[in-house]
Amino acid sequence: LEATQQFIDTVGPSNNIHGVAVYDSKGNRVAVSRSLMEPTTFPELDPKPVLRLDPRSVLHDGKAKDGYVRGTGLLIYYRMEPISDAENKIVGAFIVARYGSRLMQTIEIRRNRIIGTTSALILMLSVLTLFIVRRNISRPINDLIERIREIGRGHWEQRIQVAGRDEVSLLAAEFNRMCERIQDTYARLVREQQEKLKLEKDLRYSEKLASVGQLAAGLAHEIGTPLNIIAGRAEYLLRRQRTPEEINENLNIMRSQSDRIANIVRQLLEFSRRKEPALRTVDISSLLTNVQRMLQHRIGEKGIGVEVAVADALPKIQADPELLQQVLINLYLNSLYVLNAGGIIKISAEVTQDQESSPGTNGGKWLKLS
Repeated sequence: LEATQQFIDTVGPSNNIHGVAVYDSKGNRVAVSRSLMEPTTFPELDPKPVLRLDPRSVLHDGKAKDGYVRGTGLLIYYRMEPISDAENKIVGAFIVARYGSRLMQTIEIRRNRIIGTTSALILMLSVLTLFIVRRNISRPINDLIERIREIGRGHWEQRIQVAGRDEVSLLAAEFNRMCERIQDTYARLVREQQEKLKLEKDLRYSEKLASVGQLAAGLAHEIGTPLNIIAGRAEYLLRRQRTPEEINENLNIMRSQSDRIANIVRQLLEFSRRKEPALRTVDISSLLTNVQRMLQHRIGEKGIGVEVAVADALPKIQADPELLQQVLINLYLNSLYVLNAGGIIKISAEVTQDQESSPGTNGGKWLKLS
């Protein structure tokens, strides 16, 4: 007991320990540190609450117990532990009391250290995670978005750089393949559209040549008339000697008829020539008259009448006169094809005020030809 007393007296004032009390197997106190008996050691603490602690629950079940007791307004932490012999038989117990506020301060310091260390680790992990996410997810996704924008601008040749085998890399690779397929499809559509335009252009030219063939019969009649006049005038001059005045008069008539033939042939050649549209100022009234004159022989052969209702002072328009002439000739020829003798082709031209709701227009005045 003396050795025990010396030991607990030594431990008592150190490490913020308020004191130690030792009990036998019956719960009787057999030794207590001087710090619990002499208030001068820790004058701010009252040892009585510690000395009133009952160790019998620990002696009975052999389980340690701890808690707090209040002494003079301050908390005192205590812990009860059983004392066992070599045969693990409980032969006593001891109580260690410690300055509660200092213990709480120590716990607070350690808790703050743990919190600080944990916070630093969380911050480091967050930075590392952000770096990994930015490198492996954000950057590839931003590249993918920028690539989509480039496609929207019509730049098909660029590709996303693919590295790794993660989900984003697989998505980028699949997107590159999709861009290649779209580019191939777009190129094929462009080629098909160009071929379609070429076919349409060739078709229009073929239709024009067909119209030329149908015009040839009518133009042959028109050319035949001035040729007959020229032949008649030449025969007239050859019959006998003519005066200079008669010779000049007939030669002028023959020259005018030759000019008429040349003009008819020139119109036919211009009509059949393949060329790009060229907008010029067109007088629709004169154009209608020329077309009707070119087809007058065919119209007369079919016995079909033509009624032309052209408004006065029609404005001139901007158009390709030859293409517009081709349209009018085709309309005439189609009408001649479907009409029987006695039928009437009605043609009208007038200025009209179109509405904004009309498809393909934005309102304003238009020249209506029907």
